[in-house]
Amino acid sequence: MHKLDTLQTYLLAINAASLCVGLVDWRTSRHGRGITPFVSIAFSLLGGAPAMLITSLVAHGRTRKDNVAQRFFAAWSLIAWVLVLANVYGWHRFDCARLVESLGRSHLPLWIFLGVMNALTFVLFCVDKGRARRDAWRIGEGVLLGLSLFGGALGGLLGMLLAHHKVRTPHFRIGLPLALLLDLAAIAYLLQAGLV
Repeated sequence: MHKLDTLQTYLLAINAASLCVGLVDWRTSRHGRGITPFVSIAFSLLGGAPAMLITSLVAHGRTRKDNVAQRFFAAWSLIAWVLVLANVYGWHRFDCARLVESLGRSHLPLWIFLGVMNALTFVLFCVDKGRARRDAWRIGEGVLLGLSLFGGALGGLLGMLLAHHKVRTPHFRIGLPLALLLDLAAIAYLLQAGLV
């Protein structure tokens, strides 16, 4: 039988606590008194992202304006923790020499994917800004943040700054730079591991 190490024990405990917090939030939000978003974001960053995502999806259903920040930071945290765990447990330990070596190879599909994601994200930020001015149907924040998280963070940042869109919204102002850092870390990890 496999004995849990300290990190595995910690992650199990923080996810159990996160599950409890998520269920309490679900029960109290039905009566108009949910927990503060900062609590769920903090639990996600501390390693409880899987439990926070599950309780958010089960309890609250679709992504709405009132839960998009929690879901974005939970997804961001989950990806970051997967990268940390992959490195800690040696599935593919990060190696700078392998990263430098991989940069000498062609990665055309990756660059095409990133170009398309960033262009699409930039365009959607600009389109959403135009729709906001006309008080027309809007593109969901979950779409904008999701595209930014999965490869389009640079396009999202440029769209936010050039179109002056969502610059006062905290989860965009903080989340997009974090998404860009996570995108760069994930790309570097995948390149050095030979996965792209």
